Amino acid sequence: MMPPLTALLRLHELCRDASPSGEPAQTAEYARLADSLSRITRQRYERALRRYGHHAVVPAERGVCKGCYVKQPAIPEKLDEDIIQCQSCGRLLYDPDRAFDLTSF
Repeated sequence: MMPPLTALLRLHELCRDASPSGEPAQTAEYARLADSLSRITRQRYERALRRYGHHAVVPAERGVCKGCYVKQPAIPEKLDEDIIQCQSCGRLLYDPDRAFDLTSF
């Protein structure tokens, strides 16, 4: 099974590559990726996608959301493994150093 962060980033990539309106093509891959995320993560992602489009998922570097540049609390609320939600803007955040860890495959 694919780690949640990897699934989220691939899902977001599919949405970015979709139509200009941001609506993802309902492909088998999209459905598989969406199903691999927890219900709450999927709901919050879809909300952020409607609000921020291509910038719904952004890195957090040194605890700062790269979407709104607000520092996150010391103990952030985790949605899924390695995925948190910005307490200010609601974007989904990830640690860029962990995002492409190929040992997780």
